[in-house]
Formats: sequence, C-alpha cells, structure tokens
Amino acid sequence: NSTIVLTTATLPQVLCDSLIEEARRKRVKARCVVSEERPPRGSLKVNLERGSLLQVVEENLGRVEKPLLIVANTVESAVRVYQALREQGYKPVDYKLMLLHGRLKRETRKERETAFERGLNPNIVVATQVVEAGIDYDFRTVITDVAPIDSIIQRLGRCARLKSGEAYICSCAKEAAREATKYVYPSVIVERSLEKLDESILSKSLEDVKVAHDLISDVYTKEIIQKLQQNNIRKVIYSVTKFAYWMSSSKGIWELRTMNDVVRSLLRVSQEVRCLILADDDYSKLINGVSRGEFKVDWLKPDEVRNSFFSFSVRGDRTNYDFLIHDINGKRMYLALEFRGEEEAHVRCFTDFSGIRRELESISSLFLVVNPKFYEYDEEYDIGVVRVRGT
Repeated sequence: NSTIVLTTATLPQVLCDSLIEEARRKRVKARCVVSEERPPRGSLKVNLERGSLLQVVEENLGRVEKPLLIVANTVESAVRVYQALREQGYKPVDYKLMLLHGRLKRETRKERETAFERGLNPNIVVATQVVEAGIDYDFRTVITDVAPIDSIIQRLGRCARLKSGEAYICSCAKEAAREATKYVYPSVIVERSLEKLDESILSKSLEDVKVAHDLISDVYTKEIIQKLQQNNIRKVIYSVTKFAYWMSSSKGIWELRTMNDVVRSLLRVSQEVRCLILADDDYSKLINGVSRGEFKVDWLKPDEVRNSFFSFSVRGDRTNYDFLIHDINGKRMYLALEFRGEEEAHVRCFTDFSGIRRELESISSLFLVVNPKFYEYDEEYDIGVVRVRGT
C-alpha cells in the first residue's frame, strides 16, 4: 500500500509505457506525468564541435568561464586531458584542478566528490561519466565527449544551474564519434543520438523537461530497445537473479557489494569485479606469503578494504588484464581475496582470467588484487589505474 514516485528527465516514452503496462499486470495503479514546470536556471549556449575532446579543450581553455567541467568517455582520455592541463601549469592544489573517475580508490574518489559539498570550489574538473549524477555544483562551462543523448543531457545539466553558461560537445563527426565511444556505448545508440544533435534543441532541453523527454524518446525507440534487448537480455536476467539470491542470504551482511554496484552491472555490457589496491607493505606481505604457500590473510582491516577498492567492468572481448597480474615465483598469476568473514580472507590464485569469470558466477565476495605498478600518482596526487593493459 505504498505510493512510489519515479522522477527523471531522461526516461524515454517506450520505457514509461513498458513500466505502466507491467504495473497494470500486477494490478498496480500507474500513470506517467510529463511536468510542464520549468526549472529556475540560467540559459545554456551549446556548440557542436568536430574536433576531439583534447583539441577543443586546448583551443578554448583560455577564454571560457570557470569553473569548467571536462567530461571524457574513458579514464585514459580523462588522464590525457589532465596531463595536458598540468603541462600548461594547472595544479591539483587547493582544488584548482581535479581528476575524478571510477578507477580511483574508493576513499580518494569520495574525498574528491565531497569537495563540492564542502565548498572548496574546484576550478577545473576533469572527469568521466561518474559526474553525470550526484554532483551538485554550478559549472559555468562544460566540454564533453559525444555520448548517447541521455548522457549528454545529464552532462549539460551540470552547467548553468544558476547563471548562464556554455557547453561544447566534441567529436560530433561520425568517424570521430565512433572512436570516442567505442568499447563504452552501443554504436546503434551513438549513431541515433548523432542524428538528433541540435544546438537549439539541446539548449531548450535543460529548460523544458518535455523537450528533454521527447528528444530522448526519439533516440530510444521501440525498435532500438528491441535491438539492445536481443544482445543483453540474458546478462540482465542473470544479474537480477544473482542479486535476488544475494539479498536472501545472511552472508550478504558483510559483503561490500552494494545496490549501486548491481545497478551499474545491469547498465553495462560487461561484468563488474572489485579491484583492491593494497598499501606497499601489505602488498609485499601478501606476495611473500603466497610465494611461501601461505594463503590465509587475517591481518587486513575491514576499513582498509572498504576504502581501497574500485569496481571495474570486465568485457567479453578481452581475456587478460595486466594491471591485475603478479609475479609469483617467476609465474604470472592473478590473485583474488575471498572474504569469509570480517577478519579473514583466503587467497585464490588463477593463471588466466577465464577462471576468475567462472568463479564470479558463484562467489560474490572476491576482490582482485591490483598490481601497484599500475596505480599511478602525479607527485602525491592519485591518478588511479589508467592502463589496464601494457607495461
């Protein structure tokens, strides 16, 4: 007997209709209401650019108003932009320059995200999709990679919240868009979004919820949704089933998997794994112990684990990830910690990634250990895992 309200500016009509139909099957009253209210915000001038993200940043950096948000589709691209800004003299001191993405230690990422709430006023933020929701800050300028239309609207929505602003959408040429979005977004959605990009309509979409709703509905049509379902429905069903089992088991109380992790799994054409970054001393202790045949770990504190992992999307087109490989007595191996309680974990060793993927189907408490050579720093500033392959 509860009333549930789902509020969003980026839900296409085809999914609204599907939700209402399913609700009626369950004899639940449901209706879709498109708000006619206009949020009190500044106007936004949108520019469609053919050049790459880095090119557009370098061409416009000196003249655009700050604070500036730069959104890249990949961690590698975000770090390239960050490094280019560092070469121009910008420093991550007093939040003049910030790097934010999903391959940072959980504690580090949280500290940077909460900088906005603490009034530290970052001047330039270079980020990935992690800023699309949950960052409440009024940027004056946004420069973003091209992306699916719903992501674009979310990114533009970080700008001109109080005063007028300007936005640049990069890589809008067809071939450039493919390059900027490959391995990240379904090509069918990207191509359809490109067809609908219009500077005037995108500007209005932030001022009028109905414009945003109609624009997204024009991209996510019934035919497009059916194509996506044909490719991904099995993985979605499996993820939901696994989550339902986890919720019903008592061991789920200790496991660090959260609802957000599950939601990310459902939205990606991939499998989520948790990657743990150990302090240098702890890493050496672990490697030395495994080399001697010791596989019990009872010296890691739960808080250290909670604060030092990140989630990583494992894709089907790759079988090896160098940032997770370790040298154990001259052999290349993956190491995973399987937690069996708050104070104890068992080390699991794998020679290839396919074995890990099989284990993940039945064990949700695995943490893959990151080779610390791949967790990078700019002086003492965390850059995170940039390279997943390569030496």
